[in-house]
Order: sequence, then C-alpha cells, then structure tokens
Amino acid sequence: MKCYKQAENIECQQFDQESILLNIQTGIYFRLNEMGGYIWPLLDGEHSIHEIVDSIVDEFEVSADAAEKDFLCFMDELLKEELVQITKN
Repeated sequence: MKCYKQAENIECQQFDQESILLNIQTGIYFRLNEMGGYIWPLLDGEHSIHEIVDSIVDEFEVSADAAEKDFLCFMDELLKEELVQITKN
C-alpha cells in the first residue's frame, strides 16, 4: 500500500488557519492552508491514501473525488519540494 511520510529535517509551525514548513536542508519555506495543516500530521507513513481522503471528506465536507484529486495534487507539490517521501506499508 502506497503511503506518504514527512521527509526528514522538516520543521512545522502551526498558526491559526495555516502552517509553515521549513526544509532545514534547503532552507525553503512552504506555507500550508488550513486543509494542508490538517493533512500534515497524517503523513506518517502509516495512513493510506484512502484513509487520509476519508478523513478529509469527514472534516471538510467535500466530495471524495474532489478530496482525492486535491490530495494527490498536494502530494505532488510536496514531493517536488522534497517535503514528503513515498513509502510502502
């Protein structure tokens, strides 16, 4: 099963409606909106894509299709910035 895990050397600071990630190796900051901040702790290599999408649907009252599409797009962006890794559980 494909899972996502936070990359090593990433610091996260949460604020009211957003979170800021810092890649300590590259020095690059990345801003997360409310939904991204909700997803970030779930990226532990243990939660499947399906489990995370279901959680998003429950928390934000969006359709499963929209949640999955947005989640995978978000993961592509985090992968590009080296903020997450793909794992197999």
